[in-house]
Amino acid sequence: MELKNARILLTGATGGLGRALAMELSRAGAALLLTGRNASRLETLRASLPAPSSILQADLDTAEGIAAARQAAREFNVNVLINYACVGCVGLLEQQDWDEVARVLHTNLSVPIRLTQALLPWLTAQPQAAIVNMGSTFGSIPFAGFSAYSAAKAGLRGFSQALRHELADTRVE
Repeated sequence: MELKNARILLTGATGGLGRALAMELSRAGAALLLTGRNASRLETLRASLPAPSSILQADLDTAEGIAAARQAAREFNVNVLINYACVGCVGLLEQQDWDEVARVLHTNLSVPIRLTQALLPWLTAQPQAAIVNMGSTFGSIPFAGFSAYSAAKAGLRGFSQALRHELADTRVE
């Protein structure tokens, strides 16, 4: 798919790398639906992009945020989903608060799976579509102090590989 024909839902758009990715995709001619939790950061990003874009302020860690993203994706006519949003935590597992570990697992693994599932009926109906799940080296080569993050990214890698097989007979790449 040529980027000039892409209508992309980009999660985690306001982070450092998310912002850079949004800029490059916009320069290449992609239409962007930018998501994030912070409305002012989303608006600042949108204003800095060379191509027109839309924003959706939503917390994808919630069912309401997923529903809002699903609705906005349909209205924007999305044909590419880029699951980029992520959170990290650094430290030895035994010293981490369980709520923080659970948040890392949820945001980095459950949310991309849930959002993908919510958008699959729409994406599979498109003439051409793609799903991109942003992984990390930590998903393949785990490091001490990154156990929850490594586990989530390894899970995302496994999910992506299984989904590729499930979608082999569709127009979704």
